[in-house]
Amino acid sequence: MIYAKVKGQHIDVCADPVYSDSVNFLSLKLDLSKEWNGYEVTAVFKGEGGKNISAIFNEESGFYIGDNTYLVPYEVIKVPSFSFSLIGTKENSRITTNAAEVRVAESGYAQGEAPGEPTISEYEQLVNLYQSAINIAQSVRNDADNGLFKGDKGDKGDKGDNGKDGINGTDGKDGIDGKDYILTEADKTEIANMVLDIMPNGDEVNY
Repeated sequence: MIYAKVKGQHIDVCADPVYSDSVNFLSLKLDLSKEWNGYEVTAVFKGEGGKNISAIFNEESGFYIGDNTYLVPYEVIKVPSFSFSLIGTKENSRITTNAAEVRVAESGYAQGEAPGEPTISEYEQLVNLYQSAINIAQSVRNDADNGLFKGDKGDKGDKGDNGKDGINGTDGKDGIDGKDYILTEADKTEIANMVLDIMPNGDEVNY
């Protein structure tokens, strides 16, 4: 493992012996000072023969293995050494560091054996992060559609106080005096028939 203590723009490196040709094994543990808080960190690795690889260092990247530790791209782990530097970006601010060198000794790996899969490019890393964000957003939307975020029904609230009495309305206008009703002939006939119906002895009443 490589230990990198970063204070501001300077990297101090302490490393266990590093041997060439390992794949997805050599790791880099970062200890960043407070100046790096809130910055997106990218590591730039430079190997022999001009081999340069940029790796996004965050918890969603394919390089992260936990505890602020990241895998070193195996393509740069070649004799006699490789170097790495860090770039931090936040809005219109950028932090850079020195290039820290890591010495690499020859391993017993036989020449001509099949290498591992190539490290993905920085563009591919960004695409993977973008797709991961889309998948998470879709998952949250599906959960919401399925009612997983619906809370239990709350308790019934206390009864509110009675409202104040309303203002009395304005008195209505006096109505027009009614006129005496005069019975018509039809009214008289109807009343006479009603009386005949309720009389027990059937006597006629002439009006």
